[in-house]
Amino acid sequence: MIDKNGKVFGKINIIDLLVLLILVVAIAVVGVKFMKPGGTELQTLEMEFYTEEVNDWVAEKIHPGDALYDGTYDLELGTVIEAVQAEPMTWGLTQEGQYVLAPREGYCSLTVIGEVQGVKTANGAEIDGNKYGVGHSMVLYAGDAKMYLRVSDIRVKGETEEKVPSGAELPEGAIREEEAVTE
Repeated sequence: MIDKNGKVFGKINIIDLLVLLILVVAIAVVGVKFMKPGGTELQTLEMEFYTEEVNDWVAEKIHPGDALYDGTYDLELGTVIEAVQAEPMTWGLTQEGQYVLAPREGYCSLTVIGEVQGVKTANGAEIDGNKYGVGHSMVLYAGDAKMYLRVSDIRVKGETEEKVPSGAELPEGAIREEEAVTE
């Protein structure tokens, strides 16, 4: 197989063969790493991230256009579209043993809506080879803020859910009007 001149099959030098093999393997690894899942095209997704409670001064650091960064997967996600503050969802226990929402000064609940490039899947979304689903807990950086929160919604930008009146037969993926969340 290797002759006295160090050539494999009398045609190629052994070192050249090793370099060629390393190059082929490197190209294959890079191709697999950067291939889109399932060979599908990337989509523009809107992802919502929610936390029940965060300091007001953290929420105020988030602005449209700020970069979104997943601290769990060490991945740039996209940009902030909107950050919506609401009353904090802090629960307290009464003397009667009942859990009730309790006001907490200096805190708010927060929904961060971001635009990301990925692929919407049957189980959520895949972004740069990482899977995300509703309920996914993570560390999210948005602008100067760092939060511990969960994914609360994933949708393809521009697509809306079809609403069907009660009594009508539901096509796949549709929801009834009374089930629709209004803002």
